[in-house]
Amino acid sequence: MIRRSSFAKVLAIALGILLLVVLGNIVAFNLEHHFAFFLDLSQNKLYSVSKETKEICSELRDEVVIYVYNSPGNEDPGTKALLESYNAKCDNISVVNLGADTAESFLSRFDTDGTGIADGSIIVTNSDFSRARVMQIASFYTTDADGRSLYSAEQRISSAIKYVDTGAARTARFLTGHRETDLSKLSRFTAMLSAYDYQYSAYDAMIEGSGLDAKKDFLIIVSPKTDLLETEYLQIANFLEAGGSAVFFMDNFIYEHETETMNIRVQELPLFDRLFAERGMTIKRSLIFGMDSAYTSLRATSLVTEPQTGSFAAAVGMESILISELSPIITEGEAIPILNTTASCREKSLAHWTAEDFVPGEEQMYCAAALSEIGDSKMLLLGSSSIVSNEEIGISGNEKFLAAALSSISETELNIESKETHGDLPMRITSYSTKMFIGIVLIALIPMCALILGVVMRRMMS
Repeated sequence: MIRRSSFAKVLAIALGILLLVVLGNIVAFNLEHHFAFFLDLSQNKLYSVSKETKEICSELRDEVVIYVYNSPGNEDPGTKALLESYNAKCDNISVVNLGADTAESFLSRFDTDGTGIADGSIIVTNSDFSRARVMQIASFYTTDADGRSLYSAEQRISSAIKYVDTGAARTARFLTGHRETDLSKLSRFTAMLSAYDYQYSAYDAMIEGSGLDAKKDFLIIVSPKTDLLETEYLQIANFLEAGGSAVFFMDNFIYEHETETMNIRVQELPLFDRLFAERGMTIKRSLIFGMDSAYTSLRATSLVTEPQTGSFAAAVGMESILISELSPIITEGEAIPILNTTASCREKSLAHWTAEDFVPGEEQMYCAAALSEIGDSKMLLLGSSSIVSNEEIGISGNEKFLAAALSSISETELNIESKETHGDLPMRITSYSTKMFIGIVLIALIPMCALILGVVMRRMMS
């Protein structure tokens, strides 16, 4: 009788341990997939949502659904973990996985350009599918000009969430027709626009006429070589008067690749200058150089600049902004300098420059960028386009300044940065991290139960 009773107790304890293991796995699964309870071991918390994302989620006015369209074996573990954080930390957001057998009729509603929804896509949409953003997971992984590996998933997903909830989309329109820098040479800049969820397209004023919408568009002009026509000037002036905003990256020289030297621009741009003058800004037809006279007429000159106003200074922090071949800007009236050089720069005209003219002791500070605000309209003017070149935009301070500039003229407030992955293969958590954690607890619990069981059996036998 004693043996039967002892056997029953041992069996009960064994079943209890087995039940505890099963319940532990169930709890682990729910903790990870419904409450995002996992161990994010990445250095920059790549797979955890930030405070800024939580604020966006807390202000949602509608349900948001994130569809993940992946074929088996094509999942990205890091993005999967990040989406589980969205699902757990944001009450109005749900994540739905779509398999390869998803009906074409369902996917077609998001295929606005007719190219199809590719495998490895994320679709962010609202409850009635009236607004949606489609992104490729592979595009979340990028490399900047310094060779750093960046992960921009949270930045792009949160921006898409904000769009589908509010409908507030802004489109960057690049002016063409005046030998501006071609978009193909601004690939890093356009990638940055996409990362911040801006749409962008070319704008030819002679073809489209008054095709700019002051409420939805903002105009970007990058290094025009010829002047506006009178009709184009009127269209842009009317766009600004209606509350539109624009940013001008103006160059006052021509860089000769064969000789690697710069020459002063010969053709004047009076209608562009008139637009600036109406906003209290003038580009002085000269260049600012650095301290070394050996590089005064070469493209190698780069200048350290510093933000002046509170919002720009806060966005950039202590980081320097580097700009090459810069023309100074004179401000008056309501126009305010927002970016100045350091006090160790000098101004010279290339037309009459000689090495002897570069006299020590004439250093001073110059305005590198200025902002004019009239009502809802904003005009940002920079005396160089180098900051948006593929070579210089990857500099951390440059990128932060441009992000602040875009936020200012387009009136958006998305302050989520791309996160550096610190290596080609970032440390990603596995989908069983929580189970492993609970498994450790069970490993410690089982010997304890065995010890208790041994004590019980010994007492019973005695």
